[in-house]
Amino acid sequence: MAPRAKTGRPPKYHTRYCGMLIRFFDIEPFSAVKIPHYDESGKKHKSGRHKGEGVVTHYETKKEPNRTPTLQRFAKKIKVGISTVYDWLNKEHASFHQAFSDAFTCARACRRAFLIENELHGTYKSGSFRYIAGNLTDMTDIQKHELTGEGGKPIPMSIVDFGKIDPNE
Repeated sequence: MAPRAKTGRPPKYHTRYCGMLIRFFDIEPFSAVKIPHYDESGKKHKSGRHKGEGVVTHYETKKEPNRTPTLQRFAKKIKVGISTVYDWLNKEHASFHQAFSDAFTCARACRRAFLIENELHGTYKSGSFRYIAGNLTDMTDIQKHELTGEGGKPIPMSIVDFGKIDPNE
């Protein structure tokens, strides 16, 4: 008897995606970029491969944040739709994969560390970290509101015992 021909679309999921996902999210938070500073007198190189270019007096190193790893970018890299990747993570869906879900948990921890590291090194613009962290991680901004009386003292309270009030008064 001849082997049966395979029918249907080949599966999009491969077990190698688990490792790829973690490596995709576990990247350096920033890159060091050298910024040249030129001679203020306007001196130019007279010969060689830099002929006509300004003379560099020194370099300044600046930290530039790398692109934040996202599930959307990972889906694009492996050439599948983002909805397919969400299906692999959805326990209710037929194409759920526990190993991929576990890898994504690890990847999210990598992204959280990536964001914190960039914030601590000051590579993000002021205020943007709060927005990014609130939307891409489990981090939230906790605000406490306390009520106090005059001079920071407790608010005076009086207790009324309604059982002892004379209704005829």
